[in-house]
Amino acid sequence: MESKTQERKPAEVRRFEILVAARKLFTERDYHHVSMDDVAKKVGISKAGVYLYFR
Repeated sequence: MESKTQERKPAEVRRFEILVAARKLFTERDYHHVSMDDVAKKVGISKAGVYLYFR
């Protein structure tokens, strides 16, 4: 049976992934049209996960 949970990555790696995803979204859309949900979805984590790395 295959698990749907993601591999736990080091905090520095996850923070970098979030920043890269956010930057990409901000280049595609206006700042006011990018949500935390959008960033989380792009990384493949929950919105709560984003807040875990960025208070």
